[in-house]
Amino acid sequence: MSHNGMSRLFVLVGLALIAVAARPLANVAGVCVPEMRRLDRDEEVRRVYEYLKARNIQTARGVDGQVIETVNNGFGYASYADFSRANPECCTFSQKGPDNLEIAPSKRLSGARRAFVRVSYRANWDGSNVSSQVKRRNLLISNCGDVEEITP
Repeated sequence: MSHNGMSRLFVLVGLALIAVAARPLANVAGVCVPEMRRLDRDEEVRRVYEYLKARNIQTARGVDGQVIETVNNGFGYASYADFSRANPECCTFSQKGPDNLEIAPSKRLSGARRAFVRVSYRANWDGSNVSSQVKRRNLLISNCGDVEEITP
């Protein structure tokens, strides 16, 4: 093979390697690949707010459909602005979770999990009165802002 042929081969192999490695590298860097951007901290906190708001009142039902238990998680904030005002330092994002849990490398490479989020917020039981009681939650967030509970 000539020198020019070898050069072209190396360029093609190099481009192929870059194409294969680009997505995992972007995921490790925290990029939301479908949107080709990183969420800023305010967007991440807003996603945490939306997740907690959607799960504030939880109802357990029996096999017959009867309500067995209703749990109010104290997240009755009417808006993200109300939540932010009452809890300006609500969320801590880190690579280590409770009990030194770490995100699996495969989850980081895929972008499915980017950080642990420790959330501390003042309880709001009825949507208007903020309590002095502090509630805590430990969550995970993906590069694209998908939030989930930490499960063992």
